[in-house]
Amino acid sequence: MNILRNVILLLILLIPVVSAEDVLLVSENCADYCSAASVASTYEDMVVITTIWGDYDSEVLDQILSYDPETVMIVGGTVAVAEEYEDNLVLEGIEVERIYGLDRYSTNEQLLDRFRDRLRDRDVCILYGGESTSNICNSSNSVVILTDGSEISVDSELLGNFNTSNIDIVTTPLFNGQTIRNNLENMGYQVNTRTMAQSELEENVLRIRNNLQIRIENMENNGINATALRENLSNIDSMINAGQYQQAYANGAALDGTLSLYQYQYRNKRNSTGVSKQNQMQPNAQNSNQIGGSSQISGSMGSGSGK
Repeated sequence: MNILRNVILLLILLIPVVSAEDVLLVSENCADYCSAASVASTYEDMVVITTIWGDYDSEVLDQILSYDPETVMIVGGTVAVAEEYEDNLVLEGIEVERIYGLDRYSTNEQLLDRFRDRLRDRDVCILYGGESTSNICNSSNSVVILTDGSEISVDSELLGNFNTSNIDIVTTPLFNGQTIRNNLENMGYQVNTRTMAQSELEENVLRIRNNLQIRIENMENNGINATALRENLSNIDSMINAGQYQQAYANGAALDGTLSLYQYQYRNKRNSTGVSKQNQMQPNAQNSNQIGGSSQISGSMGSGSGK
């Protein structure tokens, strides 16, 4: 009897096992990624895969398919995450759900509202979404909420749903967060402010610079004249070489917004003979200042600058 049992166990071990995992696809923008990662961390079998903002990459599709997913959740509209992913995944027989809003702030709100029950009793981290912020908050343990510098992306009801006892605001050279902190403290929340350390600033600048170069190269490969963008990137390199990291950070954020506008216009032009259903609905995801909603927690940035 023991011999038969051992033979059965051996046969089971020899059978290839495909472990299907759900996939969450999001653009490489760090603010978007942190939002997605905070949701994915509540699942044992969900992986986060990133793609270049606004571009389709067949290698990314292959990476998704390698997980043999039953479901792929796309975070962001077709301006941020190309519609080709959704089309090709559906052709593969994979269920696709896209969560998006009119801009990255409303996308963040839609995502958090979709998973509100799984995100309870966690700390909250507020990130400035107008620049390529690094994942300097612990997104695996925090609910990531975006701010445009004057409002946060969720209303007071959804914020209260998280039942958080602690809120961290990550400040950057472009955002000091003081007024938002005051408003949250007046509501009874315990709020901490975390300033980006010099080492983090330098790391962020280099990462932003490399990401910008990749995006510019992708645009050039699509036949877009990026001479002016190349000049701006060269200016950022000069600032880095001179140790002017705060200025390089600010210029990198500005170039990031310009690149996003170029990509948005390019996709609209490319789809002019058959505009995608979501491109008609979405403004520039990087540069819109509108979050919407009458019950937002708001306030001016004080000495910090907006987008």
